[in-house]
Amino acid sequence: MNPFRWSFRAQFLFGFACCAALLGYAFYVQFKLGIQPCPFCIFQRLCFGALGLVFLFGALHDPRRAGARKAWALLALVPALGGLVYAGRHSWVQLHPPELPSCGPGLNFIVEQYS
Repeated sequence: MNPFRWSFRAQFLFGFACCAALLGYAFYVQFKLGIQPCPFCIFQRLCFGALGLVFLFGALHDPRRAGARKAWALLALVPALGGLVYAGRHSWVQLHPPELPSCGPGLNFIVEQYS
């Protein structure tokens, strides 16, 4: 069952199903588990949504010519690369959190003021 031998429509429907499953899990975590997404997570969701729509429309179109199939693949590449950039930046920010300025007030002062 080699996915590279599947038809164009089956490959794009599988891509749409994967995007829908990932978005479904993200909404489950947000609304059922109560974990609010950060801005990076929201942008990644938008990229997955756009990629899923490209997959769905490409599967519905189901072009026969190789040039049209390459066009759909390039169109799918745009939101996929956007999601890759946001995911990379998200990982970088988590691994290298911004430091607090040394000339500002201490953490205890900030906690006391906004609690």
